Amino acid sequence: MSPSELLIDARRRAGFTQAELAARLGVNRVTVSRWERLGLSHGHLIGAVQACGLVVEIKLVEERTTVETYEALLEQHGWDGASDPMVWLSARLSGEVPDASERDEDWCRLPAGVLCGGDE
Repeated sequence: MSPSELLIDARRRAGFTQAELAARLGVNRVTVSRWERLGLSHGHLIGAVQACGLVVEIKLVEERTTVETYEALLEQHGWDGASDPMVWLSARLSGEVPDASERDEDWCRLPAGVLCGGDE
């Protein structure tokens, strides 16, 4: 997502109009409109998102090949490394593998529709 898209999403989640967000930030509505159309600086984005009651998180992660990424995530969640990962994942998602309720936020970081069928 671009900074403009993040701003629009944050404003809408908060239920604010452009004018309401502008008032919270001490700028005019035209400025918020311009940010949403043309972009804004990182600093302005952070402040605007905070005014909406949200925070921006930025993470740097090492790039890995697709297979390495999937295998690493599966291993973090109990895959033994020997069984067919697709069979194991299917069993895990259907609750046949113990501790399926212990999934944390990393579990859903697989690309949408690839393995977990998530909405990300």
